[in-house]
Amino acid sequence: MALTISSIQEAAGHLKAQIASGQDVLTVRRGAALDAAGAQLLASAALAISARGGTPAIEFAENGDALKLWKRLGLEQLFETRIADPAPEGEER
Repeated sequence: MALTISSIQEAAGHLKAQIASGQDVLTVRRGAALDAAGAQLLASAALAISARGGTPAIEFAENGDALKLWKRLGLEQLFETRIADPAPEGEER
């Protein structure tokens, strides 16, 4: 799922469904596009998880561009940021 200004409406719907299902860990898959609008959407989703009493965490692929942007924006200071376990060979996460 891309988390960019051009796909923000679709991404918002997807995140709302995850939050409504009780999910606390939001995963940004390897190769997923992330821009400032998408980072803001993830931050808002994490706040919504907190508001319903959950403990939010955002999980990224190691060394991915999305993680680099998240850190450049300083968002790892505000929300638990995790590195996803590497995918088994031949599988993408």
